[in-house]
Order: sequence, then structure tokens, then C-alpha cells
Amino acid sequence: MTQARNQILFRVWGKGGETRGAFHQVDLVSQLIADRFPDYRAIIPKSHNTRTVVGTDAFLQAVRVAQLFARDNANIVRLKIEPNGDTGVGNLHLTANSAEMGNSKNELDAMVEGDDLEIDFDVRYLIAVLSQIDEEQVVLETTQSNRPGTIRPLGLGDEEFLHVVMPMHPPR
Repeated sequence: MTQARNQILFRVWGKGGETRGAFHQVDLVSQLIADRFPDYRAIIPKSHNTRTVVGTDAFLQAVRVAQLFARDNANIVRLKIEPNGDTGVGNLHLTANSAEMGNSKNELDAMVEGDDLEIDFDVRYLIAVLSQIDEEQVVLETTQSNRPGTIRPLGLGDEEFLHVVMPMHPPR
């Protein structure tokens, strides 16, 4: 990784396709596979029915609180997205349940365009992506409760930062 560009430089050598990268005290060695890599673009949603813009820090804090309760319930946090008419102002509700601890409910103000939606995600994956976003606001785009959603910082294009998050189905 060059400090000026925050990049890891890899070298590929030998017939076996071994790659090696190093930065400070970290060495990373990998083996290239000969097969074609699946087309990852196939799982990226091409459109959305609901677009939610919310403060990154507030969203991350609410998700971290939900994690305390979600541990007993397969790490599931339910997001309920509600637009409020044509104003664009709406709400993002986060709910997590624990048989021992009770329930966690948080409500965040959000800019919501599109349809109402309830969707379940693994709270750990939301924390992982939100922890990497430095911008003030984040965009969550969703289609249906059983389809992947995308998360990215507001103002950045898909080529700069795009995270696909798969929905979960709650245990029965």
C-alpha cells in the first residue's frame, strides 16, 4: 500500500499465478484461480423502489444499539422505511428483539422517496459497511424485502463506493 494513494501493490509471478502484497508488517499471499470469476454485477440491483437518505453516524449508532438485542435472534435487525407523503421527509425505524433482554426500537429522520418497506438485515453487515463511510449521509436503496439492497455514501457514484447487502429471513 502506498501511503500517498492508500493502495496495496500486488505482484504476480510464476506459472502458478501466485500474488503477493505487503504493507508495513502485513504480508498477503494469494493464489489466482484459473476459472472465470462469477459476474458480480448480476446481483447488484439495477433499480430501486425506495431510496432512503439518513445520517451515517445516527444510523451506525442505532444499528450498534440494535446489535445488543439482535444477538439472540440470528443478528437480525428489521428496518421499516416510511415516506411521509410528497415532502420527501420520512422515517427509518430499526427494531431488534431478544427473548431475554426485550426489544430495541429506534426511529431516525430520513429523506425517503418511494414505497413503504420492511426489510431484515444482518446487523453485523450493516455495522461493517457503515463503519467504513466517512461522509455525513448514506443512501440505502431497496426494492423488496426479499431482494438485495445497496448502501453508499451520498454524493459518491457506484464506481467509487457501492455495498450490496442481502436481506435475511427471520427465524420461525
